[in-house]
Amino acid sequence: MDSENFSENEIIDSEEVGESLARRRHLLPIWVRIFIWIFLVFGVFTLPILLIASAGNGVYLSAFGLSTTDAFSLTGLIILSIYFANGVVAFMMWFEKKKAIHVAQIVAVILFLFSAYMMFFSHAGTIGFTIRFELILVNPMPSCF
Repeated sequence: MDSENFSENEIIDSEEVGESLARRRHLLPIWVRIFIWIFLVFGVFTLPILLIASAGNGVYLSAFGLSTTDAFSLTGLIILSIYFANGVVAFMMWFEKKKAIHVAQIVAVILFLFSAYMMFFSHAGTIGFTIRFELILVNPMPSCF
C-alpha cells in the first residue's frame, strides 16, 4: 500500500469549504422560518400594545384559553408575557444564539404545563375539562430526545 503524505490543501480546498458553509438559519425548514417571523412580530408588538393600553384604549388579547380586554390585568400580563417569551426565542433562533434551543425548550415546557393546567381549570376558576389543541403544538417531548 502506497502511503503518501497529503497536505491539508490537497485534501480539502478551503475556498470550496468557505463557499459551501451556510448560515444556520438557511438550514431551517421553511415552516420554522415562517413561525419565527410570526413570533418575532408578536414579540415586537407587546410594547406597543402596552403603550396603547396605557393610553386608555382597550385591546383584545387571547392565548391558551385566556382572553381579556385589559392588558394590565393579570390575564393580560400573562398573555403578553407568553407573546414576549416566544418573541425572545424567535429572536434568538433567527440570530443563531448558542442558547436558543435550550431557551426554546424551557419556554415550550412552561407553555405545555400552562396549557395542561388550562385544560382542567378554566379562567373562572371552575374545575372542568376542555381539550386544548395547543398541547399538541407545544409538546416539548420530541425535542428533548
